This record gives sequence, structure tokens and C-alpha cells, in this order.
Amino acid sequence: MKALRITAIVLAALLAVGSGIATWALCTQGGTRALYSMAQQWLPAGLGAEEVGGTVAGTLHIRNFRYHDPTLGMDLRIASADVDLAPLGLLARTVHIERLLADGVTLEFSEPSSPAVAPPPAPTRNPWLAPIDMRVDELLLAHGEWRRVGAPLLIDRARLAGSWIGTRVVAETLELQGPAGEVSLSAALGDREPMIDQLHAKFRWRAGEYDWAGALEAAGKKDGLDLEAALSSPVDVKFTSRLAPGRDPDTWHTQLTVTPFDPHPLIESEAVKRIGVQLEAEGNARDLALRGVFSVDDERIHLEKLVLSRREELLKVTDLVARLNQQPARLSGDATLSLDGSTPLSARLAWD
Repeated sequence: MKALRITAIVLAALLAVGSGIATWALCTQGGTRALYSMAQQWLPAGLGAEEVGGTVAGTLHIRNFRYHDPTLGMDLRIASADVDLAPLGLLARTVHIERLLADGVTLEFSEPSSPAVAPPPAPTRNPWLAPIDMRVDELLLAHGEWRRVGAPLLIDRARLAGSWIGTRVVAETLELQGPAGEVSLSAALGDREPMIDQLHAKFRWRAGEYDWAGALEAAGKKDGLDLEAALSSPVDVKFTSRLAPGRDPDTWHTQLTVTPFDPHPLIESEAVKRIGVQLEAEGNARDLALRGVFSVDDERIHLEKLVLSRREELLKVTDLVARLNQQPARLSGDATLSLDGSTPLSARLAWD
């Protein structure tokens, strides 16, 4: 009995010490700094913060966060962020962010640098499998900027709620507002093809001299992906499309219908009143074959065959056959176009 009592006392003491250490690590700023110091040993190179304060069990305060990856050409900076975590979620291997407030976010992409050594072999794990399950109840962003080629994309406010659990990625809410307009969407992605299970989006964004407004719907099925899109500005037009696996491996087949619409003000000429498209295409990233009908007012341009082939920066039209309305004469030919402008366009066209 005496041995049992001693064992019980030792176990109780160990539990008390463990609870004290856990409380110190989760509920004090000293514990937060200690956890961050230990985490730096396994965090990726180029990731760090100038200051980490607050408590894990309460609110973490992060200042001047940066993640720089030259091999990817990515540089992410966050001036300040306040994070409320659910610590008990870690017991279930889940990073659960109840609320994250970020201010002054800059995401910049540049030309990636070549690695100094040979790249490691491709990983065998499923890239869609989350390394650890994650859930975000609410992420609020103020004053963001995305820099890439061309003018930067400025964001005044953004809101996100979603999760990445197993191989399923869900954006329950994604809302963006900026000087150019606003976008809102919800989506569910998986690792099977097609990867989009559901997508609902609405947008109003200014690009160039026009305000583009419309909606997009997508539904993924085992045998393909159905898409519906509509514009209400600057033109009123509807698109429907279906994307499905092609007859050969690694190819896809799509059908696209654009209901006849008035193209003004995108086309200034008054000679064209309405345009419509019915198109079928099959191919992959290198080769593409198309056929369909383009309607321009009362005229019909029948595209019987158009075969495209891309190799490096060279785009070739290897086969073209088209005719107007029901006329027997057909236009045929081929062409070669350099995408980088290094060589002039060459083409051969003939009526038969």
C-alpha cells in the first residue's frame, strides 16, 4: 500500500509539473517566445517574424512577418497580425484559427532563381493531402497588395472562412473589395478529376476602360465539369460549357456555347449587330483540335477543322478548313506564329 501511495504521489506531481509547463507555454508571453524559438528549428528557411508576443491560449501578436522563397520567386510580408487559436484543436492534429486580423499584406512574385543544387526527387505523397488539418473560422485582411507583372492588384478589405481537411479544400466564404471593384465566391475542391466540386462566384471589377460584372457557376461530376457564366456589363451575354476527359489519355474535350449577343461597346463598328459561338475542342497543353460555328448577324462561318500545335514559343496552325454559310468553296491553309516575336508570322491560305 505504501508503494502505491508513493506511486500515486509521483504521478500526481508529474501531472502537476506537466500542467504547469503547459500552462506556462500556452498562457504566458515567455512561453510564447520559447515555443517560437523552438519552432524556428523546423520552420522553412526564409520564414520569420521580427516580433511574436501575446499568448497561444489567448491572442498571438505577430509583427513584420516575412516568408521569402527565391526558388519560387515569392515574397510574402505582413506588417501586423493578431491570431486567436483554439489550442485544444492541436490534440486532434488540427490547426484551428478562430480569428485572424492581418494588416499591411504584400504578396510579390518575381522571376524564380535557379537552385544551386539539383532539385530533390519529386515527392510521392499526395500534394492535395494536408500536412496537418487546418480550419479558419474568420480571416480579415486590411490593405493588401499583390504584385506581379503589370499593375499591382490593390485590396482594401478581404474576408475568408474555410478549411483544408484531408484532401478536401473548402472556401465557405471569400470576399475581396478594392479600388477596382469586389469579388465574392464559395468553393469546394477535391483531389479527383475534375478537382472543382462546387463553385459559386459573383464579381464586379474594372479592367481597362470597362467595368466587368457577372457570375460564374461550376459543378464537378464523375464524367466532367459543367460551367455556366454570365456577364451583365459591359455586354449582356451567357456562356455554357462542359469539360470532360478526351478519347485519348491526358486529353480533354469541351463544348462551348455563347448565346448570340450585342458586342457593343467592345466592338465600335456598327456593321456587326450580334455574335454567337458554338464550339467543340479536344486536346491537351500542346495540341488542340477545334471545330464549330461562328454566327455574325445572319452569316455563319463553319469552322470544319482547326488544328493547333505549340512547341516551346512556336505556335503552328497545321490544318485549317472553313467555309461561309452553305457555299461549296472552302478556305484552307496553315500558319506559324512565334509567341515571343522572334520570327515574323508566316501563313498560307487558299480557296478551293
